[in-house]
Amino acid sequence: MKKRLLKAKNDNRGFSLVELIVTVLVASMVFATAALILGSGLKQYERVNAETSLQEESQIAQFFITETMQEAVDFKLADSDELPTGVAFAVQVKKEDGWYVLAQIGEELRYGKVSDFDEAGLGSEDKPCKVRVSELAAKDRKDTFLAKHIKSVSLSGAKSRAELSTIGYVMIHYDFEFLRKTYASSSLIKPRNGLIN
Repeated sequence: MKKRLLKAKNDNRGFSLVELIVTVLVASMVFATAALILGSGLKQYERVNAETSLQEESQIAQFFITETMQEAVDFKLADSDELPTGVAFAVQVKKEDGWYVLAQIGEELRYGKVSDFDEAGLGSEDKPCKVRVSELAAKDRKDTFLAKHIKSVSLSGAKSRAELSTIGYVMIHYDFEFLRKTYASSSLIKPRNGLIN
């Protein structure tokens, strides 16, 4: 019995190199798997967070666009030759308290009040739309921002007040693009009775 105890006491060899390598390999596989699971979870969280943000921006944009078009006294979609550089879409809207512009500037949808101009209606020779859109583009982004990741904006149905009496509605469609995915949103707007003569 004494011999066994002495032998066990003197047997302090530790781990062999093979045992140490196997332990390190197993531990690194466990850590790598945990990192992959954590990384994919974070990517999923970011994707869902981005989609939620896009939906919120879409709803905010729809609210402002719908309210603006319903309260419009006059409006007109800007022709492409009326748009300054960097602006892909713009509609100018006259409400009782003044002029507003809704525009796609780069990848952002922006909306804001702009100055009035002395002119004989929309589309006169001095190109008030270009001036108004340029004024909106020059405003502080935080004051005019509605949504980002805008790929395109289009308006169908009535494109001016003159067309409302025959067509009767305005539809604004916008596409958001984020993480190589496209999200579409549309607003079908039936103006209030005051706009249709």
